[in-house]
Amino acid sequence: MKDKLVIWGENEKDEKVMMGIHLLPDSNKIEIFIFPEAIVTETFEKAMMNEWRKGTELDFPEDHSKIERELSASESLLPDNLKTKETDLINRAKSEWLFVVLSQKLSQEFRNELDGLKEKIDHLSEYNAGAWNELKDFWGKVQKQMKEKTLIWQHTKELKDTTNGLFDKMKELRTRLEGELQEKSVVYKAEFTEALNDIQQKINNDARLKPLFDDLKNLQKKFWDTKFISKHRNELKKHFDKAFKEIKEKRFGGESTGAGPVERLIKRLDGLDNAIHRMESSIRRDKKELEFQQHRIDTTDGQLEAQIRQAKINVVQERVNSKTHKLEDMLKTKVELEDRLQKTKERAAKQAEEAQRKAELAKAKNAAKEKIAAQIKEKDASISDEEAQKLEQAAKELTQPKKEAPKAEETKAEEAKPKEETKSDGSILGAVSGMVGDAMEDIVDSVKAVAEVLEDKVEDFIADMKSDEEE
Repeated sequence: MKDKLVIWGENEKDEKVMMGIHLLPDSNKIEIFIFPEAIVTETFEKAMMNEWRKGTELDFPEDHSKIERELSASESLLPDNLKTKETDLINRAKSEWLFVVLSQKLSQEFRNELDGLKEKIDHLSEYNAGAWNELKDFWGKVQKQMKEKTLIWQHTKELKDTTNGLFDKMKELRTRLEGELQEKSVVYKAEFTEALNDIQQKINNDARLKPLFDDLKNLQKKFWDTKFISKHRNELKKHFDKAFKEIKEKRFGGESTGAGPVERLIKRLDGLDNAIHRMESSIRRDKKELEFQQHRIDTTDGQLEAQIRQAKINVVQERVNSKTHKLEDMLKTKVELEDRLQKTKERAAKQAEEAQRKAELAKAKNAAKEKIAAQIKEKDASISDEEAQKLEQAAKELTQPKKEAPKAEETKAEEAKPKEETKSDGSILGAVSGMVGDAMEDIVDSVKAVAEVLEDKVEDFIADMKSDEEE
């Protein structure tokens, strides 16, 4: 888009004049050079049309005049004392030049931002991911304006050339860093692998798990703060996961407890620790950015640049405040989870002890049943059919619920009846003994002994005996 125009017109005296109009986009002004017809030669007119209009500087005749005025959307390019028949050319130039001025202002804002990035990148001695991302974001904004055609070609070319040069430098620094990181990563991986193998050996040798778990956690924190290439980081992460899994299985009972409350809380704490680490790293990066922007404000002479950087500081500071608040919440949550984990572990330990006690009691009861069944089997040969029937009847009576106490009239009637010869001591053992005779005394004594061991009722074991006989 050209910034110079040559036309013929007339002055306030209706004298024919040649006018050379020049746009000054930086100052939003135009210069109008006026040449009376008398001093315009054929050669000079051709030079103005073919050379000056395309950017070549010319020596003007002494009798020319010059007018400088603001470029305005509401006024014509020419002052009132000048006129021309080529109004369409004047109007088109005015519209185009207004766009050029606006594009110039926008591109100047971009150049200011790009200058800040250039200064930052020029002082880098190694690759910086933050600077790379800033450069990418900057070029994304420029491309958006290019797509919307709010920047003219000349302005976008200047920005593109400078940005490409910065990208090339960043790529060079990244290539150098990747080579250095590759070498360091090999060394770091070997160190962490050795430490993990040592912990794994202690796990296999049945060392105390709590100190091992703490050592593994501390090693993991150091791991997150160390730079690796992706391949080495992923390999070490799998090694860490395997070690944590084995320790947790040994401490809390293997795969069956993988979905238990203790395991879930540990996983939540592990995830929270990782999130806290990432948040702390993010806050550190933002604070470095604040320091850099503040340094630029302290050393810059441009008021507009200082205002832009102060606005950026405000944005980053708000981001730091928000992240700090979130970090405080994370730390509070961590304390709560650790307290809940401790209580859950204590509760799980009590439940395990109770389950073990119940299992031992059930095992003792089963052993008692088996012993009684064996004793009954041994006595079967010495018990007659009649005695067996009496034993079965006694067991039925023992398992039936007790009758209600008889009324006063019924009590008197019962007292009038002749008393039976059978002597009862009011106990279960007495009833059984009276019905089956001396032949059952050994069995009853065995049942009573086992019942005392298990702190249970004799009736339960007699019922078990009956069930075994029916089988």
